[in-house]
Amino acid sequence: MIDPRPDLKADSAAWTILLTVAERHGHEPLMTLNGLRCLGARLLVYDKLYLKPGGEMTAQEYAADRARWLVPYREVLDRVFADAYELMPNLIM
Repeated sequence: MIDPRPDLKADSAAWTILLTVAERHGHEPLMTLNGLRCLGARLLVYDKLYLKPGGEMTAQEYAADRARWLVPYREVLDRVFADAYELMPNLIM
């Protein structure tokens, strides 16, 4: 799956990998991550992947979305992030 925000160039390649992996894990993880990316969420790649809220969301909006969309799928999203990280060894940002 292609990054819906290619204008955010710094982590666009990482998002393409993450969304492609999420697609293999089902509709909910894919749509959850895609929606957050559309709102400007960023990925940080270090010793693992980290999701960072985008500038288009307030802290309160992110907290609400996190509780509604990330927490219920935490187990599958942990697998998605781990699987995606294994595919991006050269994308340390």
